[in-house]
Amino acid sequence: MSNSLLSQIIENINNSKFHESEQLAWGLYNKNKTDFNTIKTLALTLLLQNKYNGSIDFYLKAEKINSDDFDVINNIAHLYLKIEEFEKSFAYATKAQNLNGEAYQSYITLLELYLRKRDYEKAYSYTDKILKRIKFEQLINNPNVIYIILDTYFALFKNDEALKFIDYANKKAFNPEIFYYHSTFSPETISDEFINAAKKILKFDGYKNHIEKGKTVGPILFGLAKYYENKKDIETSDGYYLSSNKEVSNIQRYQPLLNQKLIHRIKEIFSNRENLPFEKKSGEGLVFIVGMPRSGTTLIESIVASALDTISGGELISFYDLIKANFEKDEDSVLHKDPGSIYENRIKFIRQGNKFFIDKLPGNYQSIGYINHIFPEAKIIYVKRDPWDNAISLFKQFYVSNIPYSSTFFNIAVIYANHEEFIRYWRDDLNIDFLTIEYEELVKDTNKMAEVIFKYCDISHTYNPEKRKKFFARTASKNQVNKDVHTSSIGKRSFESEKAEFYNYLENQREYWANSN
Repeated sequence: MSNSLLSQIIENINNSKFHESEQLAWGLYNKNKTDFNTIKTLALTLLLQNKYNGSIDFYLKAEKINSDDFDVINNIAHLYLKIEEFEKSFAYATKAQNLNGEAYQSYITLLELYLRKRDYEKAYSYTDKILKRIKFEQLINNPNVIYIILDTYFALFKNDEALKFIDYANKKAFNPEIFYYHSTFSPETISDEFINAAKKILKFDGYKNHIEKGKTVGPILFGLAKYYENKKDIETSDGYYLSSNKEVSNIQRYQPLLNQKLIHRIKEIFSNRENLPFEKKSGEGLVFIVGMPRSGTTLIESIVASALDTISGGELISFYDLIKANFEKDEDSVLHKDPGSIYENRIKFIRQGNKFFIDKLPGNYQSIGYINHIFPEAKIIYVKRDPWDNAISLFKQFYVSNIPYSSTFFNIAVIYANHEEFIRYWRDDLNIDFLTIEYEELVKDTNKMAEVIFKYCDISHTYNPEKRKKFFARTASKNQVNKDVHTSSIGKRSFESEKAEFYNYLENQREYWANSN
């Protein structure tokens, strides 16, 4: 009976019916809580639904039964990486590698860890190990592996190698994800052959559902938009951006007004701030850079990271993850009473003893109160950008899951107004001190604003723009941050027919908050 159920679970997994798989796995587990394969299978169903904490718990149970099972050890390494327990991830990935040196999976985790650590040469050494062990079919069907290899090349400015890899990956079949990635860093090198191949796929209409269609045509449409934008054919480019976001919105189905509930909930919690259930740490040397995505946070990050004795962890989810159980109903979250200590322990792997550590997750503007409460000596830099310029920049990026509101100007307008309310509440109602940097001032006089930033962070260093341009960012800004700072992104004239409606949405949401306070 158990074998047939396991087969059914695996069949559901293969058909992406992960919730159904989990329910069956729980039924099997409750009948036999010591069966190794049952525990492994339940852990896998949780992993596939991004229930990382729950999945880890069951993989650790499986490890107690068989500590030499490669899949168990490798998946624990992967899961610890996902929740940013970097040192634990490294230990398990190393063990997995020792268990099976011919499997490519553990090398991917190790490569990612060295990228996080900014040891790019060491990360690069793993690209060859992966490519020697992974089958082409496995590579082409795993865009995350492709992205991490390309990121490694770009971190070392090996652009020619990146282009060769793209040609290799495209040798058997046109890959939409690779096409989009190619368009973001080097649209001028995309051949007419690839453009024609992309347009040919757009003519296909035999998709099973809107999700399958969106995942295929979305990156192609975005890639074509960037290709024509580079050619200064703005009318064609904007048309592709509008079409691509229409497809993405069908996948996202985001409800931005639900974000209001989060603000109300946090205000309720902070009405009695001193009773927050968290131990306090000093947070000395921590620099949190926050703001709307595409507001200039990466530029600020590159400026701060150019200082001596400073390293950036990039866009870490750890802080938010450690406090979210305080205000979110999430079956996989855990209420930690000492998130500060856990956070500092997590980042040790990357920080490596540097005096200053940068956490550049834009969405941490929602967590400013928590940062200030747990780390009173931490520095918080908030970047503010013109709403319409910010909206256009968001609209032009292929965000499916990590920024689920970017595909409509209505969504962006609501979230922009909500982010303003967060900032107003932290600054005006709770009197939390943080540095506000206007994006427009930053790009007009970068040297002056760099001095302001360094002074605020207590960094004794003279700004070096050439060192800043060597900074590697794993964000949509990766191709921009290595260039000279410019003002061409101020007052961009795109989607003019959408502008008035965007501001109407924005003002309506601003009015909502004005009437709520």
